[in-house]
Amino acid sequence: MMSNIILVSLVGLPGAGKSTLCKKIVSDLNSNCSSQLINTIHICYDDIIPLHVQKESALLKQSGVLNLNPEYNWKAARQKIHTDVALFLDYLKTGNQAPSNFNIINPDIGRDDNACYVILLDDNFYYRSMRYEYFQLARKYGVGYCQLYVECSTEAAIQQNSQRDAQVPVEVVKTMAAKLQPPQPCHHSWESLTCVFQADSMENLSSVREMFDKCFRSPVPPMLDHSAETAASRLQCSRSVAHQADLHLRAIVGHLIKEIRSKETFDSKKMAALSYHINDGRQKVLGAMQDGRLHLPIHMAENINDENREEFKDFLKYELLKNIANMSF
Repeated sequence: MMSNIILVSLVGLPGAGKSTLCKKIVSDLNSNCSSQLINTIHICYDDIIPLHVQKESALLKQSGVLNLNPEYNWKAARQKIHTDVALFLDYLKTGNQAPSNFNIINPDIGRDDNACYVILLDDNFYYRSMRYEYFQLARKYGVGYCQLYVECSTEAAIQQNSQRDAQVPVEVVKTMAAKLQPPQPCHHSWESLTCVFQADSMENLSSVREMFDKCFRSPVPPMLDHSAETAASRLQCSRSVAHQADLHLRAIVGHLIKEIRSKETFDSKKMAALSYHINDGRQKVLGAMQDGRLHLPIHMAENINDENREEFKDFLKYELLKNIANMSF
């Protein structure tokens, strides 16, 4: 079985050189694959979500409830890109209409069953779950999936980031470095097709061409339909981690209230009302987990451990903030 489409996730810190690597790949494929029409599509998240918006989003996130501002909802913007990539895959596979607002796609690239498509997803993808979402997309549409990991020290990333016109805050780079989950092909079979580059050595791309060729020849097979069993299993898993979720949520609530008190002056009545609404949001998140309306990412469902604990906290905080987004005082 072969596919004429592959998804490629770029993994690495801001400033590591992922966009530079993408440009080298585009040039390399154009030079070395003249016998086959290959459309290389570079989807740069920094072009779709400008760095100044990412910076503001990060600063708002650090300030607690203030990051509810929809203009700087980084997670929603990322989800929009994922949706548009899915629509574009659907267009390539079926001929259905392509997403009209997906302006990063070259308008000159049309659907051609005789052409191959390399879709470069140029983002940090520091959490494994962010990459797994695109592996799932590859499985849904029967296309290839692989990864390019650009290793770079935090110090080098900060230095290179400082040379950008629009820079990611240094603290954000450091935080991302602490949370970065590098590909682990030995532990996660879906990451088996991964090429690793050093930030200062990205000249020889023959290994990339070889991986792409293997990826075209080995698309992700579809998953057998076990939806009922999967739903029951996920519900059981969500309930099993609800106690841990409650403990983390209580800590998050305490931090939010402390942040609000440091920035606003409320009388005791308003403060009590605010605390009530935030705790009510906490209960709604727990309730949604326990009755199956809120699903954990699949790699977290069975076990919360040192590797995914910070991501678990981020997931809970995001859901809590969604539940209290409309409160006003």
